[in-house]
Amino acid sequence: MNNKILNAVLTMLDFNKDIESQVGEIFLNGSDASGCPKTPEELAKWIDKKVLENYFRNHWKPNWENYRYSNAGIAFKINITKPERVIDIGCGENLLKDKIKNLIGVDPFNSKADLEIDILDLDEPENSFDHAIVFGSINFGNEEDIEPRLEKAIGLVKPGGTLFFRVNPGIQHENQNSKWIQFFDWSEDRIASYAQKYNCKVENLHWEREGDRQSQPRIYFELIKN
Repeated sequence: MNNKILNAVLTMLDFNKDIESQVGEIFLNGSDASGCPKTPEELAKWIDKKVLENYFRNHWKPNWENYRYSNAGIAFKINITKPERVIDIGCGENLLKDKIKNLIGVDPFNSKADLEIDILDLDEPENSFDHAIVFGSINFGNEEDIEPRLEKAIGLVKPGGTLFFRVNPGIQHENQNSKWIQFFDWSEDRIASYAQKYNCKVENLHWEREGDRQSQPRIYFELIKN
């Protein structure tokens, strides 16, 4: 649940008046909100999906070449293992498709993905992939949103495989179209806790920044599945 949106729904909307027009004006930049739910929690979930889809489908642009660790160089680390299957979770424009052998890109908000779905909706058995790339994609909402997707990602990887992560420590994007997105506040302690819970080992953890823009730190790390 996006608590930022839920709190705004509870405090900014007048449920005795037309909800659709209020939602469109406050959350969707004037876009049509016809058919939106009328109960607060369901409405917050509906708005959250609309906000994420608008931002990542229409405004977000990849900028990974500015990162030192979580960039296209990951292809070399993966290809030398001669993988049979690799999954890129939240692949965006699927820029690694031609760089990594046997890669499948999954993204709910980008038509360039091989599968345009949420990772939770991916119909693949456990231990299906040698490695997974998770650059900036398991990072939205609260722990109820994060943990099921993290558990699913780890489950998809074979024992001994690696999940390559870049995560955001809760820093708001500068683009105004992201103002209602709740960025999960990843930390080194959270990473260690999740690794222990899901029987993984953390390796190569680094704080990295977006080129010369010192205001946008991220955390790169690798989870080795035991």
